[in-house]
Amino acid sequence: MLISLIAAAVGSSKKHALSPTTRLVVRSRAASSAPPVSLSAAPATSAVASASRPTSAPSSVPPPTTTPAAPPSGAPADALAGFEPASVTFVSSTQGFVLGGSKTCSTSTCGLLASTSDGGVNWSLVALFPAPISGPNPAVSKVRFATKNDGWAFGPQLWSTHDGGRTWTAQATPGPVYDVEASGGVAYLLEATCGTEPCVQGDRLLQTPVSSDGWTAISGPKLADGPGSLAPHGNTVWVVVNGGGTSTFDMVVGGNNWHRLANPCAAAGADLALVGVAPVSTTQLFELCAGDPGAGSETKVVLFSSDGGAHATATSAAPARGGLASGIAEASTAVVA
Repeated sequence: MLISLIAAAVGSSKKHALSPTTRLVVRSRAASSAPPVSLSAAPATSAVASASRPTSAPSSVPPPTTTPAAPPSGAPADALAGFEPASVTFVSSTQGFVLGGSKTCSTSTCGLLASTSDGGVNWSLVALFPAPISGPNPAVSKVRFATKNDGWAFGPQLWSTHDGGRTWTAQATPGPVYDVEASGGVAYLLEATCGTEPCVQGDRLLQTPVSSDGWTAISGPKLADGPGSLAPHGNTVWVVVNGGGTSTFDMVVGGNNWHRLANPCAAAGADLALVGVAPVSTTQLFELCAGDPGAGSETKVVLFSSDGGAHATATSAAPARGGLASGIAEASTAVVA
């Protein structure tokens, strides 16, 4: 569900004052699963719930081998008619991809990758994904593309493609992959360092040029152990990790300049945790604090920082309590989702 609120302007004396028509829209997890969605019409927005670590080791990841996905001709003629989207990614205002399943498949775990080149007005099947995306042991649950050719499917395993999704390569990882994002020709990956919690070494941040699979670790302070999210802009990436009782908030510039930031939600409320951030530039970003859950709802506070996250203040309006927030994204300093 989407919860929207038209916020009043922040006082003009503040350097980061927002427009009087600032619109805050927080993505929330619905209590029930969404019905099948036909891809004949353009989707408005998409929300993907954050991953949680399995209590046992994730399904084994095959060694790196390229697996050709089945051609569209191998799928049922009406494969997209009963399509149920799981994750959507756009590389431009017109080019996008969606990963999901279809009730017309012969098995309940089959995954489909579809693409659009007209902003979502029309979609076409690219391929059947070569690993399950649902069922008791799903291989992946999300998809991200950096270009029309380079993309990744992940959560908990990691698969990559460099031909627009027609073939995929499974990548070996020590534990579940929580997030993959790309910016400025570089892809970033956040993963666990072991298969079964707790991982005493905490999470690990890696990077690679988007056109290759040469992942290398970025050295820095120890990250918390648990699910997290990445938010890049230009050559800067913010890393949010919420582990069992611990959390870390970091900004990494240029792949080697690491800054450990204080938890901005501590002053927003005793029971609030940092859910995610949404950068507008390399210095301006929104921060979502949420907590105190109950009866399918929770308190949410949106903060704004003009110095990369070193300091932040609450916006003059906050999303409604209804629903559980899973992330935050921005279109500009006036529109936040």
